[in-house]
Amino acid sequence: MKNYLFYFKKHIRLSSPIVLGQITTVLIALSDTIMVGNYDTVALASSAFANSAIFTFATFGIGLTYGLKPPVANAYAAKNFPLCAKYLQNGMVLYALVSTLMWLGFEMAVPFLDYLDQPPSVVVLAIPYYRLVALSIIPWFLFLALQQFSEALTKTKVPMTVNILSCIVNIILNYLLIFGKFGFPELGLVGAGVATLVSRVLLLLVMLIIFFALPFFRQFIDFTFSISVFSKEIFKKLLNIGVPIGLQMVFESGAFGVAAIMAGWISKEALAAHQIALNIAFTTFMVAVGISQGTTVAIANLVGKNNLSEIKITGRSAVYLIVIFMAAMAGLIFLFNGQIPLWYINEAEPNAAQIVEITMQLLIIVAVFQMTDGIQVVSAGNLRGLEDIKVPTAISLFAYWVVGIGGGYILAFPLEMGVTGIWWGLCLGLITSSILLTWRFERKKF
Repeated sequence: MKNYLFYFKKHIRLSSPIVLGQITTVLIALSDTIMVGNYDTVALASSAFANSAIFTFATFGIGLTYGLKPPVANAYAAKNFPLCAKYLQNGMVLYALVSTLMWLGFEMAVPFLDYLDQPPSVVVLAIPYYRLVALSIIPWFLFLALQQFSEALTKTKVPMTVNILSCIVNIILNYLLIFGKFGFPELGLVGAGVATLVSRVLLLLVMLIIFFALPFFRQFIDFTFSISVFSKEIFKKLLNIGVPIGLQMVFESGAFGVAAIMAGWISKEALAAHQIALNIAFTTFMVAVGISQGTTVAIANLVGKNNLSEIKITGRSAVYLIVIFMAAMAGLIFLFNGQIPLWYINEAEPNAAQIVEITMQLLIIVAVFQMTDGIQVVSAGNLRGLEDIKVPTAISLFAYWVVGIGGGYILAFPLEMGVTGIWWGLCLGLITSSILLTWRFERKKF
């Protein structure tokens, strides 16, 4: 037990700034959902639809940037600083291209949003917000690349601080622009989109200033801008790691995105309740993501130092730590099941009582899958530190789409369980993923 306490402290020390950075992402989503929900329930359903349509595909780009972390952490542990610099510069070019192409794809998809069988009022309100959030992924992806690089060098407090600044700006702009306070125009859902775009541009600008201003980071920048910096081998390495991670994340987020579309088939109240429940699940999940990214760095560093004997206990201690946290969160969700929906809903709305009732049912399911959700994401982080990516990607495809979405569809429609059936299917998918990913890590021999 003493050994595990030692590793718990190491994980907390490395991961806590990453977790705080992830929490700021949660607070932005939370403020968007609460403020939009209190403005109008149709706007809440529209934001759920737009975010699901974007995030399902944008998650691939996010995962692609995660592919920068393991090789940089490995090279940094081996004190190969020129290689770290090459990874950064090749990565920034790659992620700029990917994010720009993705934005163009989102724009081209606008005419097809009407074909996703959502209520017309929801789609009309969603489109301007959708376009603003789609544009914001370009600065966001470039910031994420700099964040992954900084965290791989164990400088986790820098992106944390920048994330906190962006979160404060986003929340203030949400309040001013959604409700039209202090002389600002009342833009409703569009105001939330403007706040997201501005805060993400700020993220990138501040991070770039830090990289160019601080000597530690400046040593990794080639000011000659020579074409010789770019390497086919490094591009290939980043793609070989990043593409499977991106696919793995798409399979998971895509499952929840498709779940949102299926919830919209049922009713706009079911879709609004789905968004609230997803927001709570996302909040605790992002803490698990922070622990997962920390353990990726820790294990990649051990590989870089050729210290293989500590890999198993490092990985297991990260899993045990997240289980303790997620168990506590499950208890809180059970305890405040009746109060949580009221944070998001204006009770004066005519359909508020129905949304609250559905949300309470979904939150029970969220509480049930807390620990398995934490286990699966941290186990995936352990495997990423070993650059074991392809098999976990196949596991994600099976768990989320065959078990999760397939099971959710059967429970929701043929068995007539409605939106709760969709969420019980997602729960089964997370359980499957946690079992298989844990098995994959435990069978490794060092």
